[in-house]
Amino acid sequence: MRLEAARYVVVPIVTALSAALATVGAAYVTDTGFTEARDVRVTPAEVATIVPTLADPIFDGVEILKDVRIIDLRGRVPVPPEKKTSDKISSATWVRYILMKKTKEKNFVEFESATTGAGIDARSLTHRYELITTKQPHFHGSVRVKPVVLKIDISNEPVGREFLVINELTYWNAFTGEDADWAAMHRVQNEELAMVVLFPEEKPIKSYDFLEYKQGVQPEPFRGRHRSYVSENRLVLFWGPEDLKRDFVYQVQWRW
Repeated sequence: MRLEAARYVVVPIVTALSAALATVGAAYVTDTGFTEARDVRVTPAEVATIVPTLADPIFDGVEILKDVRIIDLRGRVPVPPEKKTSDKISSATWVRYILMKKTKEKNFVEFESATTGAGIDARSLTHRYELITTKQPHFHGSVRVKPVVLKIDISNEPVGREFLVINELTYWNAFTGEDADWAAMHRVQNEELAMVVLFPEEKPIKSYDFLEYKQGVQPEPFRGRHRSYVSENRLVLFWGPEDLKRDFVYQVQWRW
């Protein structure tokens, strides 16, 4: 996809985040089990810590201010159904920008992701981290998923000062819907949310719906104020909902 096709959406978001980039701490501790993300070319941690069960992340002690996701589906390829949960064939990359601050002394914050596909490769681009998963059955609602948790070391971030966490996740064999698919954002506190989706050239977006719901409840059309944009070539979608509710999920459902 040509750069100019996306610049009217991606550039304003990156510009808005640039002031926060300067607040990211550069010092890291050296606790065993943590991988230092020195630059964007490092590979994800190869060995995750295996735990018996995964508890829901707790955000006590931090305030999340903004949460922006850039979802790149241009690596998507068809996946045979019998290989969806086994072989890593089709990739989709999420880069998640989380602007936050500590409200009290706190050493770590955790972010969980999950997939019904073949797994997730995850890393932090800004902070030391530990990768955690479980081999026990794990469910989101009634759906069995493969989870991964990024345990981010924020011990060197001063209390009360904003800082940016950037996490990169490669979802394997997700977004395999032939005619339709979706992506969602969970608002855990009172943070602002936004999403950019980059579509493959062979599967431009045809139409879309914005939805909202409480986890475990049937989705309903989102009727609040929002900003949205679709590029002329139908390869870029931006959504920034503004009338948000705490602990709600905001979902884009599209046809392609």
